[in-house]
Amino acid sequence: MDKSYFLLVIVICGIFFINGCVQQSAPGLNISVEEESAPEQGLQIVVKDVGFPEIKFLQPTITEIQLQDESRKWTTIYSNPEGEKLKLTPDGAEIILDTVSLKAGTYVGTRLKVSTVDVDVDINKDGDSEDEHVEIILTEEEFLSLPKKDQPARPSAPQKPAAPEQPSAPDEPDKPAAPDITGADTVDTDKPSKPSEPDQPDQPPEPEQPLEPEGSGAPYKIVDGLVYMGEYLDEKHTVTLKDYLVPHFDDKFVYGGSGGKIIYDFTLHPLYPQDQQISVDVFITP
Repeated sequence: MDKSYFLLVIVICGIFFINGCVQQSAPGLNISVEEESAPEQGLQIVVKDVGFPEIKFLQPTITEIQLQDESRKWTTIYSNPEGEKLKLTPDGAEIILDTVSLKAGTYVGTRLKVSTVDVDVDINKDGDSEDEHVEIILTEEEFLSLPKKDQPARPSAPQKPAAPEQPSAPDEPDKPAAPDITGADTVDTDKPSKPSEPDQPDQPPEPEQPLEPEGSGAPYKIVDGLVYMGEYLDEKHTVTLKDYLVPHFDDKFVYGGSGGKIIYDFTLHPLYPQDQQISVDVFITP
């Protein structure tokens, strides 16, 4: 028998043998792949800025975030004692703070511990944010678009004080009676006494000054379509917060135990005192 024919037979047999082994091991391989579970997707904690063009950035330092369940128990879902600084951009871009494993359930509230928020805002819109003690100036459209809680009360025109009453002229003094000259032997040499000076009338009281219109701080004024708010602020400053920020929860958060994200949307309120200038809204993505 030709040796080359013999080698060809051996090669063909080897191919069939290897193919059979692969077919036998394939079912086991498929089982092991099916048994391997995909990694569980956790809840994303997302932070963003509401996005005003004049704000260069807000940079909160977040130390803790908690959720409250229906039994009113608080669960900490994020903690960093040193604080995580997040530089939020004015385009409203979302930043993922963390992805956490959260127990399935219904949650009715949330709160954040934020130690400070660094603010960099071009209040006078001159292209930089280096100015100090700048008056807040808005267009009328911007002013009217403010939430009602941010709008100072519109000042009413002060009433003119009433003109003081003119004092009445003093009464003329009584003229002295003519002397009696009917008696022949009687000569009255007494001259009539000089009448006393009339009392000066009382001065009218000073008119009361009109009251300042009610509102937050000094009243604003509108000149050439611009609203001068009467409030002043450093363009770069740090808001120090002393307590939890408690966003308003519009609805219950029913969590199935996997996926989704909770978004904390930071907003700057320049017209508020510095320890109240930051608020947070919450949005839930199932």
